Amino acid sequence: MGLLDRLKETLPIDAEGIEYQCPTCGTVLETAHERCPECGEIDIRERGSFEFRPE
Repeated sequence: MGLLDRLKETLPIDAEGIEYQCPTCGTVLETAHERCPECGEIDIRERGSFEFRPE
């Protein structure tokens, strides 16, 4: 878990409307998951964030 993820958990940030996506298979999720339910990838990222760069 990265520093940004820890800050998001700690600070009261309005997370409504945020989508998450698996960079491996492209599955879009409405809530954060530990693993992608489709392929098992552990690197789930916020869709549209600067961290998200699909492979």
